[in-house]
Amino acid sequence: MRLVLDVENEFKTIEREGKVDKTDLLPFSGRNQLVSVGLKNIDTGEVLYHFFHHNELPFDPQSLAAKRKEIQEWLDRATLIIGHFVKHDIIWMRAAGFNIRQISFWDTAIAEYVMHRGQTKPLSLEDLGAKWDLPRKKTDLTKEYLDKGIGFEAMPLAVTDEYGRGDLDTTEALFHHQTKRLQDLENIGLVPTITMMNDFMFVLSKWQANGIKIDKIELEKVRAAYVLEQKALIAALNDIARSVMGDTPFNLNSNDDKSVLIYSRRVIDKKK
Repeated sequence: MRLVLDVENEFKTIEREGKVDKTDLLPFSGRNQLVSVGLKNIDTGEVLYHFFHHNELPFDPQSLAAKRKEIQEWLDRATLIIGHFVKHDIIWMRAAGFNIRQISFWDTAIAEYVMHRGQTKPLSLEDLGAKWDLPRKKTDLTKEYLDKGIGFEAMPLAVTDEYGRGDLDTTEALFHHQTKRLQDLENIGLVPTITMMNDFMFVLSKWQANGIKIDKIELEKVRAAYVLEQKALIAALNDIARSVMGDTPFNLNSNDDKSVLIYSRRVIDKKK
């Protein structure tokens, strides 16, 4: 069961000296609540979209419990979870008490980053939808509300619902587009890198929620070993360079000197 996951959540702006300093999008401060969870089974097309917090909905513990149960059943059956910047969604789901197992994950933002060879822009779902002519992210529905500081919990319920379901469709389309592009000869070798980064993303989601206990003694041992290895490497590289350059002065930290060393040519006119 391959699932697309997307959550909407409250967010609070944090002010400093009367100006907005940053926006808190995460659950850790206790100021924000989970608004909705969307799941789409891309093998059947079935969609599950449940609200947990919205101004138009009354608090109903029995209804919330039923929603949680249904969502968890889907998660328990999942073999792959797909999302755009899905670490954010995983953090929210875990903070809300859902169990996210160590399975396969596919972050469409990570895949796009790798296939763009580290180019960081554009990576937003909206930009990528436009770039690849996919079903558009429905930002037109929410822009006027968000510009006024009205969050997903306060804008009309129907707007949040349509926006969230639209994100599921756009993310699914981007996933299919990426898997097709990864069959191309120029991209097929990137699959192991994307897989590794998605595995590490899940680890990072745990670190971000729980923190990391650092063994300072072991860390100092790693540092000392690295320094020794670095010195040995620099000495070996300088020996290799001297065997090629002879008495000609060179500096391995200089790009110009490295160019001469590797290509036996010095660039006369860099602009040209």
